[in-house]
Amino acid sequence: HKLPTQPIHFELHERIEELDEHDKQSLGAMANSDYTTLTQLSAELKIPLATLERRKQKLEQRGVIHGYFHWIEAGALGMLPYVLLIYMKGISPDFKRKLLEFSRREPQVVYFIECMGNWDFEIGIEVDGMKEVTAITQKLYDHFPEDMRTLKVIPILNYYKFKSYSL
Repeated sequence: HKLPTQPIHFELHERIEELDEHDKQSLGAMANSDYTTLTQLSAELKIPLATLERRKQKLEQRGVIHGYFHWIEAGALGMLPYVLLIYMKGISPDFKRKLLEFSRREPQVVYFIECMGNWDFEIGIEVDGMKEVTAITQKLYDHFPEDMRTLKVIPILNYYKFKSYSL
């Protein structure tokens, strides 16, 4: 599989890609099926493998498919997942860049999301224990004492559903 060389972005684009029903069906199956090979997926969709490969390649070229990733079950490795919700003290144009740099440096950080709503940023971490959570939150307060208003730590008990494309 091709891995993204840049962060995956979920944002509005000026040009909206039009998909036909076959592309929608293929994309929905790729996003929501537990397939291990395209051959298996083409059989599930009842379309020739060459057709699925061609459609997938065109979706990649058009930027509809931005990359691929593997979802690793942290609990199977003894890791504990947490979400850190960060509330800012106003608007600092530099804060997002610095927080993203911080997140890239920290090996426990698995994702970084800029939000709109009650909180401003969401950082997902996977750690060995509560001491690491405390260490990361302290680092955040130390690095950003003037920018952060509140930091909430939420333990994740289980992921029940994850999909990136609705049918």
